[in-house]
Amino acid sequence: QKRKKSRKKRKSRTEVSSSSESDSDVSTRPQTKPKPSASAQETNLKAADVTEEFTSMYVRKVAEELAEDLDKVRQANDFTSRSVPMLVHALKLGVSCFTPEERARMV
Repeated sequence: QKRKKSRKKRKSRTEVSSSSESDSDVSTRPQTKPKPSASAQETNLKAADVTEEFTSMYVRKVAEELAEDLDKVRQANDFTSRSVPMLVHALKLGVSCFTPEERARMV
């Protein structure tokens, strides 16, 4: 008795494209990002300035409020000069709690 091999039929897939370009045309064309307009660049620049100014103001205020605690941290035996950047970075993380609109309003 011979067994018949069962064959699974493959479903054909038809890809429909709304453009007349072939796949090879699309993949070989270099992708370029649109350049932001001058006003968009100014807005980004202003937003960066606001964020920088707000960060400076925020870190100063937090350092004033936490002065006693920061002194205790600095007096710890394991506090070294390498700890300072990490401490400053930790203080700056609080800036992310504020939206860009809130930062601009406070500056």
